[in-house]
Amino acid sequence: MVEVEIDPATATARTQELVDAAAVVADTILVTPSLVHGEGEVTIHLRPTVLDGSEIRLEAKGEAITVALTPATVEVQRLAEQSQARFAAELTERIPSFQIAVVINPRQVTSRRDLRDETA
Repeated sequence: MVEVEIDPATATARTQELVDAAAVVADTILVTPSLVHGEGEVTIHLRPTVLDGSEIRLEAKGEAITVALTPATVEVQRLAEQSQARFAAELTERIPSFQIAVVINPRQVTSRRDLRDETA
């Protein structure tokens, strides 16, 4: 496991990215008919400038929506784990008619550099 130090100023900016991502997720849920009707899946690929291009997958089943974040980097993984409750609270506040569950998936290793980061 890699320990990543994040300075407080960077952490605040990165946390804001997570809050902004929650707004994107909420808007996506509200404008996607299948999700509003409690069925379906949507995958959101964030820009590289937002949470380093992480992926967010939405799955609706009835009145429950699972939001699964797959972090693109170790730093985003750590931030997401530390801010999971806040992310869920932001979503619940924006869409109170659904039961929201937020899951942080393990980061996927996609290159040798990623593998070095994982084992450093």
